Amino acid sequence: MPFSANPILTQVYRGDLVESHHRGSVAITQDGKLKFHLGDVERSVYLRSSAKLIQALPVVLSGAADAAGLEEEEIAILCGSHNGEDPHVEVVRRILQKAGVGEEALKCGCHEPADAETRRRLDSEGIPLSPLRNNCSGKHAGLLTLATFLKADLETYCDSGHPVQEMFRSTLAELAEERPENLVEASDGCTSRIYALPLWKSALVYERLANPEEIERHELRCAVERVKDAVQRHPYMIAGRNRLCTDLLRSGQRSILCKGGAEGFYALGLTERHVGFAVKVDDGSPRGYQPVVLRFLDDQEVFSPEVSSSLSEYREPPVRNLRGEEVGRIAVSDAVAFPRF
Repeated sequence: MPFSANPILTQVYRGDLVESHHRGSVAITQDGKLKFHLGDVERSVYLRSSAKLIQALPVVLSGAADAAGLEEEEIAILCGSHNGEDPHVEVVRRILQKAGVGEEALKCGCHEPADAETRRRLDSEGIPLSPLRNNCSGKHAGLLTLATFLKADLETYCDSGHPVQEMFRSTLAELAEERPENLVEASDGCTSRIYALPLWKSALVYERLANPEEIERHELRCAVERVKDAVQRHPYMIAGRNRLCTDLLRSGQRSILCKGGAEGFYALGLTERHVGFAVKVDDGSPRGYQPVVLRFLDDQEVFSPEVSSSLSEYREPPVRNLRGEEVGRIAVSDAVAFPRF
């Protein structure tokens, strides 16, 4: 199915006029089966950073996390796309110290922190950029911890065929009920490997991450429970201030497990309801999925009215001019309505 056939998920208003829109697809699973979809959910898409929860699993499953003495907060940041705020940097630095490797071993590269306040402070103080501020540094610290535990090569831990990457691929395939060799492989933005799944299988993976009792293999089920607990108990490590993932995890009171990825991908699972949800915006814009995610959660009545009002900036994000004045909004299209699960 061509992108043009996918439904319009969100519309961008300037004043009362729809100025642009975002097409995409949505998949919802329950009890291991596809229950609802919009658009093409068979097309394979990369999970991007939404895969970080799966990438953390081999670190726990192998015994590497226990061997290094990783605490729950440190396991959480393995799954995060953090803002690069100082507390994030300190936790990543602690993981590297426990693994016995230096900052120079990180292969994720450098970029400015996502957090505006942190960026301004670093600029004003003349502090150079560091890989520790990279939003993927927690994941990479985890991969290095695993590579060290396996006594594998640290220089090539991001390369295709490296033991840590093969463990990630096989874990993802097991959760998705796919053959590892069938997963399409590429390089992620941070140089590590990434794999693609049909969108509905991505929703299925998040259903199982949120509901580990669905997982047949005992060892994997225990690892998922541990990662899930870490993420839900330490939402700040998953993103940071003014970020959708952190705010949803905090607001959901352990009823949600969620993680966004680049190029307009977002996935979540509802605990105890055995529901998985995944959305992919065709043009890759994250602004295209935020209202859709909130519409789904609202339709499931996940939040109390008091909590729900605090998430209004995500539900219908304002469009602002250069003076900060609200001149429009981003809203869910009429094509988007979800059944109650």
